Amino acid sequence: DLGTVLQLKGEYLQALEAFNKALELEPESFINLLNVANLSNILRKYDLTINAYEKLLAINPDLKDIRNSLIGTYIKNKQPEKDINMIDVALKSNPKNVPLLFRKAKIYTMLEDFNAAQKIYEQIISFKKNSPSVYHSYALLHIKMGNYDKKTIWIFVF
Repeated sequence: DLGTVLQLKGEYLQALEAFNKALELEPESFINLLNVANLSNILRKYDLTINAYEKLLAINPDLKDIRNSLIGTYIKNKQPEKDINMIDVALKSNPKNVPLLFRKAKIYTMLEDFNAAQKIYEQIISFKKNSPSVYHSYALLHIKMGNYDKKTIWIFVF
């Protein structure tokens, strides 16, 4: 179809327009929604990306890959609270998902909610004792909080 041909030629904006026109005829077309989400993400039109992902999840809420793609797109669209909500939904099925917890802690750090970030880092450390990147981020958080005690510096160095 036209959208696919345009996409393969690297004409992403025209391909996005073609898939959007196709959606007018078939509003719940999985493949067209997926193409709109992917192309709008490439074009950094994150509001369109979010809209397409949310429609896909409305069709099938069990699409973990789509849900994971939506996580992070909210940040790109300057909606960190929605990103946190999506992470919380994903964590319900796997509460010890370290990459998601790590992302959530980083979002809280970005939002300067240091206490929430600290609790999450401590939770991650309780699951994963030997993770240099988590210890490093945890130490940086303490430094941002103005906590320069020896323990923090030791964590940061080691």
